[in-house]
Amino acid sequence: MKDDVCSTIERSKYFLLLAITTTLPFSTNLNSWLIILFVALTIYGISRNSMNSAGDLQLLVPVLALFALYLYGVFVTEIKWQELKGLEQKLSLLALPGVLFYSPPLSKQRLFYLLLSFTLSCFVVSLLTFREGFGFLFAEHRVWALDDLLLMHRPFLGLYCVASLFILIYLFLNSRGAVLRGLTILLFLFFLVYVYIINAKMAALAFIIAGYCTANLFLWKKQEYAIVSWINIVCVASTIIVYYSSGGVQKFMQTLLYFEHFSYSEYNSMMVDSFNVRFGIWKCCKEVLLSNFIWLTGTGIIESKSLLHQCYIDNSFEHQAEFKFDSHNQYLGIWMSAGIFGLIVYCGVLLYLLWTAYSRQQYLYFSIIMLFSICCITEGMMNSQKGILFFSLFYTLFTFQEKDQTEKKSYMYSTNINL
Repeated sequence: MKDDVCSTIERSKYFLLLAITTTLPFSTNLNSWLIILFVALTIYGISRNSMNSAGDLQLLVPVLALFALYLYGVFVTEIKWQELKGLEQKLSLLALPGVLFYSPPLSKQRLFYLLLSFTLSCFVVSLLTFREGFGFLFAEHRVWALDDLLLMHRPFLGLYCVASLFILIYLFLNSRGAVLRGLTILLFLFFLVYVYIINAKMAALAFIIAGYCTANLFLWKKQEYAIVSWINIVCVASTIIVYYSSGGVQKFMQTLLYFEHFSYSEYNSMMVDSFNVRFGIWKCCKEVLLSNFIWLTGTGIIESKSLLHQCYIDNSFEHQAEFKFDSHNQYLGIWMSAGIFGLIVYCGVLLYLLWTAYSRQQYLYFSIIMLFSICCITEGMMNSQKGILFFSLFYTLFTFQEKDQTEKKSYMYSTNINL
């Protein structure tokens, strides 16, 4: 009887997890309710003594460390009640890993379908951008024209689409059917074009960097040292040649590195708006960090946002003040809220996850964590449920998967599912 109850609960939990991965690109509210149901079902299973933990409590340490960073803000801020209320959003960091901790490891086939459901949902969300036609493609300011058409904030949509690109590589390498492989190629091409259409610059750059690093590490692990050397020599040489042979590239990089404002007469208006707004934000982040030793101790999320908004007003950054922008850089945001030690912990967690993925040869997981880490440079990924749930979902899927999936494989993303 106990085995029947446990089996029923585990099947229900899998279908709920499938629903969570499917709805994540759509509705955050629906997704949150599904997670609550997911947690409730797990608590019910534990209360019936029909469920055991998956094992090592150390698997939860990274997400517990991240949650502790936000909990720290409660102790250093003067507005403790508001800070405590803000912790509700961060509970999503613990929900999915906590539930999967009390579940059998995910099978290869289940992981495959969970990733497929996420990718197809991203495709539908992207496709709905064209529900009113293609007129926005010819608008002078395409990004502004997209504002009312996108179902998700553009940087997060870029993150989700590029994650789908990596997943499609994984699906392609793990399927033998010609039809399925053909569909993955078509979807891959669609997402490539779509990322360009929505002007998701950082996500596109992250795709290139994460893909390059993953390929290098895979070849290095396979002891293809000569190939790795030649690839890096060619890439470095090409970069140096392009930089020193083009005055435009040099000027662009100098403007970017010194946080100087880009000119509308020289560059695309969409790029100018994006960079110039962020330069103003980051200038204020620097001012906040240098005041009252905030760089050392931090001041909590709510209070740091308040100080940032006041800085916008003092510097006459009207656009930033009107929309009350956050740091638009997760590392600066953590630094302001949790101090230098909080920043070290946050970076340490990301590096630990990258190392774990590499050592276990989970190259898809490595790609997605690197993608997330790079996108954190220009967006506060952990300031939104879309970012928190994205991180929590993929951390959960790859941390609590069957152990034999991390053994040595023939392909970069292979799990030998052969569907």
